[in-house]
Amino acid sequence: MYLLYVDESGDPGLINSPTTHFILNGLIVHSNAWFDALDGIIKLRKELKKEHGIRVRTELKGKYFYKNKGEFYEKKIKPEVRLEIYKKILNFEVTSGYFKTLFVCVNKSYPHTRDPKELAWQSLLERFQRFLQSAGERGMVFPDDGYIKFVTQLQRKMRRYNPVKSNFTGEFYTDYRILNILEDPSARNSVSSYFIQLSDMNAYALHKYITPARGYDTLYPILDSSNVLVAEVSKLKGGKKGIVCWPGQCEGCPNSTIKNPF
Repeated sequence: MYLLYVDESGDPGLINSPTTHFILNGLIVHSNAWFDALDGIIKLRKELKKEHGIRVRTELKGKYFYKNKGEFYEKKIKPEVRLEIYKKILNFEVTSGYFKTLFVCVNKSYPHTRDPKELAWQSLLERFQRFLQSAGERGMVFPDDGYIKFVTQLQRKMRRYNPVKSNFTGEFYTDYRILNILEDPSARNSVSSYFIQLSDMNAYALHKYITPARGYDTLYPILDSSNVLVAEVSKLKGGKKGIVCWPGQCEGCPNSTIKNPF
């Protein structure tokens, strides 16, 4: 069984929103590797404590690195050191062999007829379903606890009825139910979940690649240069592996043919 841990970067709002993109990341780990993955993260966190004094149980989020919050502020850790710690964590993710990951990126600068949150979550669940079908496995979803009611309702709906448009004709052609995803989603508080924290850092890394600042656009390429991204996710829509962009290959996203428009 595969477990999907999900967190976001940006917000889904369309009016007076401080962000132009809403990004979901899904961090996938197989149940057989779960204990080894957890032990690997704990070992890494102990190294960070020894090297930088960061407590093992301290919550680490992408924006804390960039905005110098939490223990980074308390310990007066320099910006370049914070960036190197971020890179070390992502390098652990891609070299450990425990993880796969996928993204959904919604560019809110374009007119939308649907709620970006619903669009992003539906896309993510469909891609996880496709991943599970390809692997011949079942799976469960563990979102950050801020979305649990919404995701529960959406997941229940999608397991019963989920019409999907054809990538070629644009017409509804199939009822693509998420039958490989078991049970309702189970919420996780990021404070107490290393896997949710890692998903948050993935999402923030992509966000800072789209809107680069202070060297943080160097983070996402660590994921992109590895086999950790689920290539099947973008097989039909094209673009970079592991990312579904809405609408299509939008400006500013890694999937775009337009480079560094911001």
